[in-house]
Amino acid sequence: MKLFKSIAIALAMLMAIGTVSFNQVVEVDAAAMKLNYSKKDLQVKKSFTLKVKNAKKKKIKWSSSKKKVAKVSKKGKVTGLKAGKATITAKIGKKKLKCAVTVMTKAHYKAVKAAKNWVKNNKGLSRNQLMNLLVGVDKLSKANAKYAIDHSGINWNKNAAEFGEELINGSRNEDDYYNRDLLKETLENRLEKGSG
Repeated sequence: MKLFKSIAIALAMLMAIGTVSFNQVVEVDAAAMKLNYSKKDLQVKKSFTLKVKNAKKKKIKWSSSKKKVAKVSKKGKVTGLKAGKATITAKIGKKKLKCAVTVMTKAHYKAVKAAKNWVKNNKGLSRNQLMNLLVGVDKLSKANAKYAIDHSGINWNKNAAEFGEELINGSRNEDDYYNRDLLKETLENRLEKGSG
């Protein structure tokens, strides 16, 4: 009788552990599914491919919110058709994954890419400084430079804050900043320009 009870308890424990493990695997698997891009800039007549990570050969249904702006194939290849914004959706069962796509003309795409590169490599740039770099160094027209600044998704307040942090931490050259008042004025100007 004791042997029977021991076997029954062992089986019950194994079943409980097996159920918990199975549920955990399913939840982790579902949560892990995601697109390789959540947002993407795209040039007109150019393409890129969206992929669902950890889909494990599940059926994926692709769709575009604006088919005249960007189309998507059955295999997730997205092609820009005309300037505008579209949302590409991958549906796997009941789960939906989305990618925000901004389609631009060749000139605008080039301008936005240049703006993002300048800011990435030069924290603390103001809007005016970036405009001067895009026009003076990259030889963009003022209209394209303005488009780039307005559509590059740059967070100017965050950019100014990072610049100030670098100055305070000593990771940026302070030769041009002779006192605290000048530093404060410089940061305030950058924040002011960033919010405009």
